[in-house]
Amino acid sequence: MMTRFRLVSVALFTSLAINLFLGGLMMGRWLDPRHHGGPAHMERDRPPAGSAPGWLRRAVGPEGVP
Repeated sequence: MMTRFRLVSVALFTSLAINLFLGGLMMGRWLDPRHHGGPAHMERDRPPAGSAPGWLRRAVGPEGVP
C-alpha cells in the first residue's frame, strides 16, 4: 500500500508533467510564425491534392519539390 506522502508525490508529479506538456503546446502554437488563425485560413492555403506534404516542402524548399 502506498503511503500518503508517496501518493501525493505521484499526483503532484503527474500534474506538473501534464501542465508542462500543455504549456509547451500552447507556447509553441503562440510562437509559431506560420500560425495565422483558424480553419478559414487553413482552407485558403491548402495545397493542391497530390502535392508533397508540408513538412517536405518546407525541408527542401520550392525548388526541390515538383
